Amino acid sequence: MKKVVFLIAIIIAIVNGAALKAQVTIGSNVPPNPGSLLDLKTNNNGGASANAAGGIIFPRVSITNINPTTPEELAASIGGTGSWDLQTHIGLVVYNVNLGAPGLHIWDGNEWIKFAASTALPLVEAGNGLSKNASTAAIELGGNLSKNTEINMSGNTFGITTGTNKLDISGALETDDLYLTEVQSTKGSSTTLVWNEETKKVEKSIVETAMLLFFQSQTETTFMSGTVGENIYIVPWIDAPIASGGDRETNNIMDFISSENSFELRDDANVEVSGYAGYAGTSSGSDGASAGAGYSIIVNLSIEVKRKGAGDWEMFSSVRGVYYESMAAYRNTLSIPPAMLMGNKGDRIRMKLHIKPSGLGVNHSHPRIVIPFGTKFSKSIKIIAQ
Repeated sequence: MKKVVFLIAIIIAIVNGAALKAQVTIGSNVPPNPGSLLDLKTNNNGGASANAAGGIIFPRVSITNINPTTPEELAASIGGTGSWDLQTHIGLVVYNVNLGAPGLHIWDGNEWIKFAASTALPLVEAGNGLSKNASTAAIELGGNLSKNTEINMSGNTFGITTGTNKLDISGALETDDLYLTEVQSTKGSSTTLVWNEETKKVEKSIVETAMLLFFQSQTETTFMSGTVGENIYIVPWIDAPIASGGDRETNNIMDFISSENSFELRDDANVEVSGYAGYAGTSSGSDGASAGAGYSIIVNLSIEVKRKGAGDWEMFSSVRGVYYESMAAYRNTLSIPPAMLMGNKGDRIRMKLHIKPSGLGVNHSHPRIVIPFGTKFSKSIKIIAQ
């Protein structure tokens, strides 16, 4: 009996001794290094020398869920059963054989992270828009963000450059959060980033693009010299950019009808129409005239409209110039103030000069559209959709 008790005491001592010894060597009887809990080696070579002729084979699993969120999902993600605490399993390493992302993976408490192959450092590939540069072994932003992502400015300058487009915010924002609010653009509008002073956020905002036609000309036009009696001239236009020698500043609502020197509405719209022309009706010497007492010339500048399907033009708005005696040859300006027109698709608009209307005044010997002194343009028409 005493021998049995003595044997049990020896076994307990051995077990307790093994429990107290928290370090283990596998592969040899060589003691483990002081800083290791588990030391795998077949000899005691130190430093960078080889101390084994084999390696460790990690358990091979098929990861089916990279982002398990419950203990049950964590176990099931590598084919296990039961409930595995998410936090106590941090550091669990397996070899994934799933063809989608084969290789060593480590559980970090939130997701399975793949170890990246690297000749420099054992970098871990990151998700959520981050990827590893194969040439520099650096982690770079450039993929799709799959999670809610905060950008903390911390007083630094924020800049993003993509191709030729550039977003720069110099200095710190008044909030650490950058918000982009989705808005739907309407016809003739675009979106831009703006600072909302009330919400202290950067937001998308609709920028309405002006819907208008604007022509103005630096060309002077001389009509038939020696004109006698009442005459009508349609104001001519060149449908080309001003930089190319034309009259068009901008136009996104009408089509130019060259055969009529008119503009046709592309859509139904209430439009504001205005225009002007510089005019001189006669000349003496250069442009100074000396006319007798009672000498005067009379001219009308009109905006006309022809409704879609109609055959005749209708006068919409007009201005009359009466130039008395020596003023007859001066470069005067005829200005038609803005007026609203309820327009429909297919309606046409033009400008017209009516010389000596109803036989009033004297003949215009040299009717001309001219550039008035002190200005740059001889004529203009502006049509703005409301």
